[in-house]
Amino acid sequence: MRRVVGVKYERSTRLYNRLYGVFAVRRGQNVIAINTHWGTEIIKILDDGDIETVTKLTNSRVEYTDGLETVISIKIKKDEFETIKYAAAAEFEDIFGLKINNIYELEPTRDEKFATNGKDVLACGLGCTKYGQNGIEWTILKDKLIEIAEYVGGYWYIATGKDLIIVDNDGKIVRVWSFKNNGDGDIWVIKKCCHLLAVSTFYHLYLYDVSDPENPREIWNKGGFNGLVSIDFYKEYGIPRVLAATDKYNKMVKILNIGDGEELLSESFELAPISVAFTRDYLVIGDEHPLTFEGRGFIFRFSY
Repeated sequence: MRRVVGVKYERSTRLYNRLYGVFAVRRGQNVIAINTHWGTEIIKILDDGDIETVTKLTNSRVEYTDGLETVISIKIKKDEFETIKYAAAAEFEDIFGLKINNIYELEPTRDEKFATNGKDVLACGLGCTKYGQNGIEWTILKDKLIEIAEYVGGYWYIATGKDLIIVDNDGKIVRVWSFKNNGDGDIWVIKKCCHLLAVSTFYHLYLYDVSDPENPREIWNKGGFNGLVSIDFYKEYGIPRVLAATDKYNKMVKILNIGDGEELLSESFELAPISVAFTRDYLVIGDEHPLTFEGRGFIFRFSY
């Protein structure tokens, strides 16, 4: 087993007011998006570990990305009393701009969670609505508060409470996958990478093989977390090798082996880590103060 190495660049730490999350948007180019209270800042990590701001998206936020296919939410103030919100299915063509594939005006929902297959957008809050070429295509689970969604091999995986619901492209529920007997709370995160799917509750992490998306197969599971609110995978030559997971209230980020869940590396933080993202050469971690919500971004050089 080769060692996992993480080296912290202290001088690459930057303070953000109300940092909401970090996302790798061009993994091969070491480019990340950092969401703040005012919008999104696109940052390139340089070869010496320093950073430079490439562009800023005001009144917009990266809501979802898998490193290429991306959902950007856009808020446009109509008048003093009403703001219209749009969702754009987009791709980061290069570090300077976005290719917008489709843009949709959203129906009013609460706390939207997004997923995309590159063209269509699934917007979830109280229920989920799929927006396609001709506008709204279907709406399901109207009485359910949706925590998160992900597009996996032609299916939409939708998390609500302790259930992970698998839905086909026509809006038909093909399977309800329950975590009710696991005794460790609601589903917080689902994250795909190639044929793998990571599913977390607040306290527990599960890794599945979803080569057959309708019939996931558990590879391993691991407990002992207290605040598993963000996950990301690291790939070497296109093969998933490790994953990073937050342990928010233990103030740690853990690096786990894909094969068996072994903890290979951990890093402690003064504040609470809330977000992790791998680029080609770096692991980027965002934390926040529990009272002021001021956040910082940390950059680690990473190799496997």
